[in-house]
Amino acid sequence: MKHDKFGLIVIIWMCLFLACVLSLILPIIFSGSLTPGEFVEGVVVSFAISFVISLIIPLKEWGGRAAAACRAEPDTLPWHLVSMAALTLIMGTLLSLSMAFYFMPPEARANFFFIWIRMYPIVMIGTYISALIAAPIGVAIARKCCGVPK
Repeated sequence: MKHDKFGLIVIIWMCLFLACVLSLILPIIFSGSLTPGEFVEGVVVSFAISFVISLIIPLKEWGGRAAAACRAEPDTLPWHLVSMAALTLIMGTLLSLSMAFYFMPPEARANFFFIWIRMYPIVMIGTYISALIAAPIGVAIARKCCGVPK
């Protein structure tokens, strides 16, 4: 999928923001604590995974289709809320699955699904709130860098 400079800036910002949030949430859920090393590793891994997902899957378009299916008017609060819910469902699920597998100790992987499903609601809430916060900030950053998109 092809992205323009404006879209890439928004994607990079949202992936970085989401990576930071999930790198705080997931280690605390898994182990009850967080070290600086775990946080940095989590940000790097989460950013890479979310960036690749964002480049491959047309999240903005799918979110727009979901909002249109709910009969929300474009560029309104309901549109934004529904489109971010679609993004959260896709990105939150794929990212939480991959990060949970990456950070889970090998001896716990036999119970992977049960551990992942237990943390899934918390991750989805964190991802949704992060997307709602990060999207307008990402657009503002992209406007500063590129001007208003055409």
